[in-house]
Amino acid sequence: MRLAHVADVHLGHKQYGSEQREADVRLAFEHFLGKADEHDVTAVLLPGDLFDSRDVSPKTLSEAESVLADVDVPVIVSPGNHDQSMGARRELTWLQYLNDTGLITLLSGDPGDDPVFVRTDCDDPRQGGGGFVDIEEGGETVRCFGVPYRGAYIESDLPRVAEGIRAVDEREGPADTTVLLAHFGVDDAVPDLGATVKRAWLTPIEEHVDYLALGHIHKQYETGTVGRNPGSLEAFDIQEGRWDEGHGYYVFDTEDGSAEHHLSKRRPYYTTNFDVSGYRTFEDLRGEFADALDDERAAVERTCERELHRKGNGERREPVVNVRFVGTLLLDHGSFDVEALRA
Repeated sequence: MRLAHVADVHLGHKQYGSEQREADVRLAFEHFLGKADEHDVTAVLLPGDLFDSRDVSPKTLSEAESVLADVDVPVIVSPGNHDQSMGARRELTWLQYLNDTGLITLLSGDPGDDPVFVRTDCDDPRQGGGGFVDIEEGGETVRCFGVPYRGAYIESDLPRVAEGIRAVDEREGPADTTVLLAHFGVDDAVPDLGATVKRAWLTPIEEHVDYLALGHIHKQYETGTVGRNPGSLEAFDIQEGRWDEGHGYYVFDTEDGSAEHHLSKRRPYYTTNFDVSGYRTFEDLRGEFADALDDERAAVERTCERELHRKGNGERREPVVNVRFVGTLLLDHGSFDVEALRA
């Protein structure tokens, strides 16, 4: 059985307030789903941040419903920090709504409950979501568990999650393959990116799980023997735009335990610096700035020509170009006309 693992889609994210960037996010998700179909996967795993905000706009919800309605396999989702608030819980979240309408299967086990995980079903999802689901195909059973984003509570939660998985296997009988969906980053693997979980904390999980499907950190990484984080499909800031190999999805093959990372299609990012030091008139600076951009043009074009930055039909996409002004500005700030430089 093959399973596609994607995370941090962030539908509704409107970078720079741009409608085009909002559309880019949706298009990246649509392209991924098309590739998942080509890989002949049995299900899609999405550990968190399907949406960019818990306050989903009608437009974003409508687009999500339309995209998900065209997916022929179960889309199994656990909640991320953008999907719901850890504070005031809502009676019904948008993920629960999609679950209750049959467009996704929501897995949100509660480490504070007994049992931690209750059963749900992809064909007839439990109202409000469940904790685990069995996927069966050709006599093989893959058991998927899911937990929501828990922030700083995750350290104390992980042993209870492991015990909850053990209890289900004892009650239901073991599955051929066990998967856990979780939304947190592993600090040892990606230091300085806001991860909070230590590698050693995963030891009890690894004893019960064959594949740990992670989300939350937007850069691809692997941790331990089972942990995989695919990175977001799109880049959402300048730093993420520099991670050429950091965005994509995994295809996990339960037959041999392999997990192959594939790069996603996304809009090209290009960043350049311009030193403003030494210019005493804005016209001098503006002229040198235009020359500097001309010098960068070939490098921008090379970036745009990369296959991963082209549209699904092979067409070229216009880049996001970030210009950073560095150095010491001698001009009066009022005469430094950014809009004139932008033009």
